[in-house]
Amino acid sequence: MQVQKSKRRHIVTLESGVVNVTEVRKKCSLNATHPVMGSEALSRLVEPHQRYAYDLVVHVGLARYLRGKQRQEIRAELHQGHGLTLCEASISTLCDRFLVYLEALHLAQAPELRRVMEDGYPLHLDATCERGKGGLFVCMDGWRGWVLMAARILSEHENHLRPWVEKTAALFGDPIATVRDMGEGMGKAVSPLHARGVADLICHYHFLGAVGKKLFETP
Repeated sequence: MQVQKSKRRHIVTLESGVVNVTEVRKKCSLNATHPVMGSEALSRLVEPHQRYAYDLVVHVGLARYLRGKQRQEIRAELHQGHGLTLCEASISTLCDRFLVYLEALHLAQAPELRRVMEDGYPLHLDATCERGKGGLFVCMDGWRGWVLMAARILSEHENHLRPWVEKTAALFGDPIATVRDMGEGMGKAVSPLHARGVADLICHYHFLGAVGKKLFETP
């Protein structure tokens, strides 16, 4: 291996603070097609072409989504506890990156989750939308309380729901039953599962809510 070049990087970590590193990149002198080798230790610390290390991304993500902290609170916490000064825009970027990493980890571990769920699971489905603004669709293991799939949707139309139902079933296997509201789009989205013999159940909460509205339409 021969030195190809040295590259300086300015990175920020939770453990060590602001660090200036020099990465020596090497290439094979015998095989020009061999990929250039960088530092494995550095790649475990921070993503290529990024400034903020993984430990900082995880810290910010957990503070935001597990502890419910606002950007200003996270910023103050980092400054007071770790001597790091980040702007609110950077905090938002780290929160978004945390969600991307979390989704990638979730999908990578899907085979292991499926093994744990091999005794079956009821697939609870729900979507919430604001008219004209889209919304959120969630697919959950009703026994364990695990969110198996979550996605932003444009509407509760079948075309926007079915792909996520099918992806959930492909990753974790067909459920023993689906539990849903009485929306037409949701009903059509689970119809392929129902055709394969999966029981299609209506959520009691939604059912009683609909019955109550009908009962009180006429005094």
